[in-house]
Amino acid sequence: MLRTVLAPNASPLTLDGTRTYIVGEASAVVIDPGSDDAGHLDAISEIVGGGDLVAVLV
Repeated sequence: MLRTVLAPNASPLTLDGTRTYIVGEASAVVIDPGSDDAGHLDAISEIVGGGDLVAVLV
């Protein structure tokens, strides 16, 4: 499963914001965790939930 979370960091470089991708369910990989925004990080944590976070790719 692939899910996307949009970070609230719109700019000329990120356009409407950094897109963070979460791949997997029971075991997940987070690709481009985005900005250090509490709401964005909470959204990622909620999606990963109780599953195993295998890797974070930047």
